[in-house]
Amino acid sequence: MGRRLPDDRRQGLPTETLLRAVYLRVDNNIVSDIVRAETKDLVNVDIKLSYRVNFLREHKDRWFSVENYVKFLCDHMRSRLKGAVKKLGVKEFIENSTAIVRDTILGAKVGGEVRHFTFAENGMDVYDVEVLGATISDDKIAGLLRNAQQTAVTTAINLSVEEASLEAKKRSIEIQSQVAKLDHTLATKKLELASTLEKAEAEQTMARLQEEIAQTVAKMTARVDEQAQLDTIAAATLTRRQGEENYTISLEQQRVDFFAKRMEAVTPDLIAAMNTLGNNEFATKLATAIAPLALHEQSGIGTTLEKVFANTPFATILTNLQSKPAKAGQ
Repeated sequence: MGRRLPDDRRQGLPTETLLRAVYLRVDNNIVSDIVRAETKDLVNVDIKLSYRVNFLREHKDRWFSVENYVKFLCDHMRSRLKGAVKKLGVKEFIENSTAIVRDTILGAKVGGEVRHFTFAENGMDVYDVEVLGATISDDKIAGLLRNAQQTAVTTAINLSVEEASLEAKKRSIEIQSQVAKLDHTLATKKLELASTLEKAEAEQTMARLQEEIAQTVAKMTARVDEQAQLDTIAAATLTRRQGEENYTISLEQQRVDFFAKRMEAVTPDLIAAMNTLGNNEFATKLATAIAPLALHEQSGIGTTLEKVFANTPFATILTNLQSKPAKAGQ
């Protein structure tokens, strides 16, 4: 059975070089290889690999179906890798060589499941692969790529710095905007509070004015009511006085009418008798009779006599009586 040399002894040897051994190691075999592939932009790249290989127990009856499993493994994987690299540009491959090689050898990773590649021919299972390096064989192109990568890194760093500066400016603007919003909110709140305070003060002032108006109206109403009562009292007093005056006038009228009727009853004979009695005696008796009436009216006896005997036959006698004292004085 042919067996692949250990990694530190076989580097640089062709895959056809065999090491004869009397046994087959079925667990944790390490097979190293260097693969040269060409990218789609016609640049040769060298890929240094190290495979981890087991032989599955369930396929032990086929372990020796392949005479040289190392050549079989390396030739197959070289073919797969060259096909994958041919689809990529050198820059893209160099930047992502490890992921590209592992996906090509082990398959694309799905979830958290373990990836591996099994050869049905001899039960050989590649459960891992290490990419020890990926280099460009043309030094000039490698230098250009390194310069491009350095330029890209420098540009990326500059862009990162500028992006950081931009983010800082954006954050500063956002903070300033938030501060402005807070200031605006504060100013608006102050205006609202001031407006509320002014409204409250206006309402208090209006309430006080309304109360003062109500008190003034109440006082004026009370005064009007009082005046109405006074007017009522005055009207009642006037009515009472008018009644009293009318009553007094009525009494006086009745007295005058009564006295006039009495005077009308005096016969001419009585008048003649009175003339016969003499003026002095008649005047004395007449004054005695009229004195109570003059005292009641608070006027002189002469005035009362003129009022009583006006438009009567006694008016002539009264005139004669008043003229005699005047003559006696002459």
